Amino acid sequence: MKNYRLYLLRHGITKGNLDGRYIGKTDLPLCREGIIALAKQKRDVKYPNVQKLYVPPLRRCAETAQLLYPDAFLGLTEKLTEIDFGDFEGLTTDECAERYPDFYVKWLRGEADCPRGESQKAFMLRCVEGLAEIFADMQSGQVMSAGAVVPGGVIMNLLSGCGLPKDLPLRYRCEAGRGFEIHMSAYLWQTATAFEIAGEI
Repeated sequence: MKNYRLYLLRHGITKGNLDGRYIGKTDLPLCREGIIALAKQKRDVKYPNVQKLYVPPLRRCAETAQLLYPDAFLGLTEKLTEIDFGDFEGLTTDECAERYPDFYVKWLRGEADCPRGESQKAFMLRCVEGLAEIFADMQSGQVMSAGAVVPGGVIMNLLSGCGLPKDLPLRYRCEAGRGFEIHMSAYLWQTATAFEIAGEI
């Protein structure tokens, strides 16, 4: 049984990240601090070799991919963008609490979806579809080792929803430029929509 290796990496820091804002569909570039931090990590961290690198249509992901893997062959993955935060988009936690006091608390508890945003269920389904597309592309192209530079929310959602062993989303929160190695097999994916979490990067 073939095992395909996929490395899920979180994009570098943006101005929105520094300001503590919810940044989902807003297409921000990396900030200066983010570029410097990634350059340092590339010197200090041994990033795995990949045959192909997948990125969603977000500048922060494409720029991170270019910095970490300048010579990689890129594939576009439309569905692995961050959740649409709706009315929370661009706001800080304090601003959300001030403008939507009751609703924001419910959202943090997982009891409500973002106002005028994407539901958690829709986000999860979209992420799974995106991962399925990557896996199908890897299989058809005999790509045994690949990477995907994606937002942190995508990583947390996929690993908590499909990863084995099971754990809470916050367990898979990672710093910019870091991520997780997962192993995918046709049998496990087709029978359980699941993959093995092999370790951290």
